[in-house]
Amino acid sequence: VYKAGDFKKPRNLVGLAKTLPVEQMEELIIANTTLDPGAMERLAQDRGIAVQAWLVEKGGIDQARVFLLAPRVGAEAPKGAPAGGRVDFTLR
Repeated sequence: VYKAGDFKKPRNLVGLAKTLPVEQMEELIIANTTLDPGAMERLAQDRGIAVQAWLVEKGGIDQARVFLLAPRVGAEAPKGAPAGGRVDFTLR
């Protein structure tokens, strides 16, 4: 992913892209990645649909008891949790 990325990379004396530790490559990839505004909402919606399907098909829960609500992207995560790493399940 780093090699294929279309962003400015640190160069060595010869002008070739430097070999960096994985952590630094990941930081550069993240810093140079842009998303369109609806990308996170679509990802959250797709994940919700996948979980809903699993609960019905494999979990044996009646379809009428499983509701999929609109995603809340950007909601504040609990302390210590990664941003975007939270899913809420509610029983009714």
